[in-house]
Amino acid sequence: MNQYFRFHLTKIPFYYVSGLYTGTQDWCRKELIQPGNYGIMVVLRGEVYLQIGQQDYTVRKNEYLVVPPFKSAQGFQPIPTGSQYIWLHFFPRQAVEVGSHYHKAGVREAVLPQHGQLFNAPRVVSAAVELINSEGTASPYYSDLAVAKFLVLISYDHAQLVQSRYGQAAHQNVANQVHKYLLVHFLEIDHLAELADVWGFSVPYLNRKFKAKYHVSLYEFLIEQRLQYAKNLLVFGNDPVYAVASQAHFRDSKNFYRMFKKRVGTSPLQYRKLHADYRISTPTYDSVIPVSDKIMDQLIKDGLKWPHN
Repeated sequence: MNQYFRFHLTKIPFYYVSGLYTGTQDWCRKELIQPGNYGIMVVLRGEVYLQIGQQDYTVRKNEYLVVPPFKSAQGFQPIPTGSQYIWLHFFPRQAVEVGSHYHKAGVREAVLPQHGQLFNAPRVVSAAVELINSEGTASPYYSDLAVAKFLVLISYDHAQLVQSRYGQAAHQNVANQVHKYLLVHFLEIDHLAELADVWGFSVPYLNRKFKAKYHVSLYEFLIEQRLQYAKNLLVFGNDPVYAVASQAHFRDSKNFYRMFKKRVGTSPLQYRKLHADYRISTPTYDSVIPVSDKIMDQLIKDGLKWPHN
């Protein structure tokens, strides 16, 4: 059964450490026990196999896993070569509630399942990149805020996923439903006619309804989502442009190049060079870094107590 973590954000969490893991060879994660901090990994490519306590988790592309503190976490089989995931660790400054049922987050709260699927992966990944890049800024508080923003965003993302699965009530109009569908399936749609097959309405009708609500056509929205996905691929990976074009579901590299330069303002290679200085570390494993005395002193001062089970 999936557990849910409710993070109270009246007090901003402490940022701890983050980075990007890229698998250059098959590797089985060693046992790791987080000393009081929570970890979140978001898989960008491949799969990650992690055992937490006695529970095995297989985390695939566009899924994430919350690793709670004081729990044994280790790989139960090797992570395949080429797998890639963002990892981050933080200290909540308020007690975290754990339950077996989902309840939507309230004001200044974030509710996450332990093992979740992303509804709008490009948006969440962009926020994770922003969080990683915040490290080393003039004010450490900026990184703390980035953690809070990320938690709220991924909590909202899960709420959208739940609504798309279980909350498509009759009163929801078709534009809402098409929008949710495109956010999930933008890499799978070959022709807009497929949308007509799903809802039983003509493409011109769906396009008119969609544009009236979101002020963009179905086609332009698809291109925007694919370009955002391509941007992440260009920044995170080293795949050639033609491979990025294919992964972002453009019909060929020439079409991708033309679309990218027209809408982004630079070529794909120029975009990659412009973002080459992103502060993303690439350790061979998700390491344990000693907790600073400053963080521990503040946690004790705040009176935060951790369960040791």
